Amino acid sequence: MSIRVAISDQFLKAYNALNATERHRVSQFIQKFKRDPKATGLNFEVIQGAADPKLRSLRINDNYRAIVLQPSQGNLYALLWVDQHDAAYRWACKRRAEIHPETGSLQIFTTTEATQAALPEVAAQPQAKGLFAGVRDKDLLRLGVPEALLPVVHSLSSESALEAALPYFPEEAAEALMGLAAGFSFEEIYAQQADAAVASEPVDTSDLVQAFTRPDTLRRFVVITDDQALEALLDKPLDKWRVFLHPSQRQIVSTDVRGAIRVLGGAGTGKTVVLMHRARWLAERLASPHERILLTTFTKNLATDIHAQLESICPPELLRRIEVINLDAWVQAHLKRQGHSFQLTYQGPANRQKARRCWELASEKQPPDLNLSDRFYVDEWEQVIAAQGITDLKAYYRASRVGRGTRLDRSIRQKIWPVFEEYRLQLKAQGLRHVDDAYRELRDMLAQTPGLLPYQHILVDETQDMGEQALKLLRQMVPPGPNDLFLVGDAHQRIYRRRVVLKNCGIDVQGRKHAFRLRLNYRTTDETRRWAVSLLHNCPIDDLDDGLDNSQGYHALLFGPPPEVQGFKDATAEYAWLVSRIQQLRADGVPDRHICLVARTADLLEDCARELNRNGLPTETIQPGHSDSASKPGLRLATMHRVKGLEFDFVFVIHANATVLPLASALQGLSDDLERSQAETRERALLYVAATRARKQLFVSGYGELSPFVSDDKLM
Repeated sequence: MSIRVAISDQFLKAYNALNATERHRVSQFIQKFKRDPKATGLNFEVIQGAADPKLRSLRINDNYRAIVLQPSQGNLYALLWVDQHDAAYRWACKRRAEIHPETGSLQIFTTTEATQAALPEVAAQPQAKGLFAGVRDKDLLRLGVPEALLPVVHSLSSESALEAALPYFPEEAAEALMGLAAGFSFEEIYAQQADAAVASEPVDTSDLVQAFTRPDTLRRFVVITDDQALEALLDKPLDKWRVFLHPSQRQIVSTDVRGAIRVLGGAGTGKTVVLMHRARWLAERLASPHERILLTTFTKNLATDIHAQLESICPPELLRRIEVINLDAWVQAHLKRQGHSFQLTYQGPANRQKARRCWELASEKQPPDLNLSDRFYVDEWEQVIAAQGITDLKAYYRASRVGRGTRLDRSIRQKIWPVFEEYRLQLKAQGLRHVDDAYRELRDMLAQTPGLLPYQHILVDETQDMGEQALKLLRQMVPPGPNDLFLVGDAHQRIYRRRVVLKNCGIDVQGRKHAFRLRLNYRTTDETRRWAVSLLHNCPIDDLDDGLDNSQGYHALLFGPPPEVQGFKDATAEYAWLVSRIQQLRADGVPDRHICLVARTADLLEDCARELNRNGLPTETIQPGHSDSASKPGLRLATMHRVKGLEFDFVFVIHANATVLPLASALQGLSDDLERSQAETRERALLYVAATRARKQLFVSGYGELSPFVSDDKLM
């Protein structure tokens, strides 16, 4: 009697903790179980003393047992846990597996551990008013709280008690309770949940098959469709993101719309995860073997990391249909195929030196009576002329200079235009192009030869770092049609570019089906999230399309120690503390590759590597353009720019000194207050990016005068 099997995320977590021999035995057991759950030797039996009479145990070998949910009807079974005999029975005796009568999702929870976790906090404030005293039971049920856990909810009188209990609630219930505690109304939270779930269908609490159509069930279970899918799932330990998606993520991945989609979300909300699953979903639906998907980013680093991760969720035949490359590399490769041989100004020391010489020659045309600094001309070129694709004086007259502090009337623009005209001529003479000019020229070429490219869909990660010319080029590269552009980003993490408005680039993301927002941080603890968000407090953050973004509703479900900020008298004292703290983590069993030290510049990172190596600590510096290989030994070291897109259990942001954050050279020559404020915001965003790489704990250290971005009340 062949059956259908669903595997829970908790089962996979327990499975991945086993050694290779034990995992092989479990894999053999599942194959046998799929053929016949009552087969001789499996000992399919009732668990005495279990909180849920539907749970059964099965024999894997003399030492190990699997816990399974037996359906009341049908042949769909759910594997919930695997462990040594006694531990498996203890796990099962506390758990309940129920289909929620309101949401229809299958939930696994324990009332005992939730009560015990909150008890110390509740006992400390016996007279305190309940945290959810004003919320009706029927509303809590509609938000996915199991009825059996309602007494626990009503006992909670503080946020600390809530934090202690949340890990024992189903995820959707925990998210709802966090939202209520943060001040959101029932209506706001329910509307968001109903958006992602099928809330209108009647619920049969005995129908497992129906339960496995619900998005909240699929965030923690995967239904095995065939032996090949099972083998792929069990072949090697996988991160949860590769298999399980939050309902809000799943909705975005499979949204079918004519036109473009924009996805916003704070650090750790799974934007890149959604992007990769979206790429796979689209690749499965390509009509012709000649059609392709382009997945692109602003930096080589991120493109490298994404390609490495896509390999784990896409079979080879799908991966061949998805081209992953950073945009500059794609532009150069395409232009080379078309017979153009120029290089980009920023690529390589030789090109940068030639570009500086071009500026020196162009500067000879600066009008002496205006007394404008060299930095002014460079920024005007970068932020106005090249950024907006301006090629003549008339266009410069009309150019928007929003965000540029120095006002220029028509007469001044006329006087300084020859500087930019000369610079562009000098670059061409040297076989160079500014990257924005390359984007513009290629866009013009493609406009004259429509249909030249094979792309049906283009997906863009870290859209906030793309400039206007890049986005206009991307709009030209794919024909308007179903699901043509998919853009994810977060302006809180803008570290390269100034604000760009999508609609000014010909990209329309207006309307409910075209704009999404992710709010749940899966990576960091809420303590780290709050610390990182505070770095950008009062800094205006845009939504990539002429509006303002904020962190409302952005939260994490994980809790841990707050970020540890330490200041020291000198570098020697800081390194001594770093070595001691790292040795302590290693003694606690933390692998070196789960620890990353992040510095603002490569030079500071080199100093750190030498000092750690001198103290017997091996290091591995993550290089630009290379992914972080888990097989390489050593503590990870990365610049703030390179660490973007990565994550580690423990992150140390080092040398957070006043001259380093913000970096003095990044502010040098900026006499205008507005320009300086914007540059400082980008420096804050860099620290935000670095801080939000930490999964378990963040450490920030420096010496002398600490950065104004961090607290210096712990100077030692």
